[in-house]
Amino acid sequence: NCSVFENSPIFHSIQLTLNEAVFSRKTEFNSLKISSERFISSTEDNLLCMKYTVIAKRDQKIEIDLGTDLNIWEINGPHYKTKKIKRNQHNLIFVGRTNENKFLKMDNRYCFENFEYTYKDGIFHLIANLKANEQRSIVVFSKIIENCRDFEKINRYNARDYKYLKAQHVESFNKKFENARVIIEGDKIAQFEL
Repeated sequence: NCSVFENSPIFHSIQLTLNEAVFSRKTEFNSLKISSERFISSTEDNLLCMKYTVIAKRDQKIEIDLGTDLNIWEINGPHYKTKKIKRNQHNLIFVGRTNENKFLKMDNRYCFENFEYTYKDGIFHLIANLKANEQRSIVVFSKIIENCRDFEKINRYNARDYKYLKAQHVESFNKKFENARVIIEGDKIAQFEL
């Protein structure tokens, strides 16, 4: 078994594509590769989209925990005075009241196929047996809303929506980026530093 917590990566890179506002990461271990990308939608309010892909370099069993951590702490102790979570298949809806008496609702949709899984207290434990060069992807959509206390499901995305939402976001953000771009002519160093 290869635990990402117990083994050092043999390769790691991170990238922020500025004109698209997409953050990506690639990490390689002796037995597997993990890539991820995420963006906050520039076309839909309060939507965070993430995609994770695991590629096996040899036959192996992989186990992944993902979900909503209910034990969020800050410097003065627990961040939430009250917190509740409700599960509807692969959707987790969290509603919490902060120490400042503000309500926060987070509606998370976890899209994963070809995994066996268990669920407990906000966490999905995924298990898959992969052959060498076989891959599995997980897509997560998170809608975050302030001052909302209900458990009404608002996040209805599925894994096929990721590509479309990303294309919409990239096109929209790129237009904003190009409109705001400042170009310094004749001074390559100043342009780079800008």
